[in-house]
Amino acid sequence: MSLFIWAGGIDNCMTFEEYGHQLRDHVFRCTGLTIGVGLAPTKKPLAKACQYSSKTRPQFGGVLALTAGQRNRIDKMLSLMPVEEVWGVGGRTTSKLHAMGITTALELARTNPCIHKTKLHRSS
Repeated sequence: MSLFIWAGGIDNCMTFEEYGHQLRDHVFRCTGLTIGVGLAPTKKPLAKACQYSSKTRPQFGGVLALTAGQRNRIDKMLSLMPVEEVWGVGGRTTSKLHAMGITTALELARTNPCIHKTKLHRSS
């Protein structure tokens, strides 16, 4: 399950990482559930990618926050994310992408959008 919230204005009070850790700790105290928190300037795909990395990469401690000015960090995170974990990419699309040599979210992000339409359309 994923939950998307607007966190505008918190940067005046604390860092996004601090906010993410507070949110994660609060959910654990109230529910006993351990969650991954991903914070990014866009809901999809970056926040979802951050959430995925927060769960699968122990070095983030369950929280990964990225801002628009962190292009190198964003690219690194996307390079570690399998294309099948990208929001909305299902089994058939994954197979088509792999056949095109696209295996990571970064490779997909760098693909010409025209190719997305011509190679990934349902009829192809």
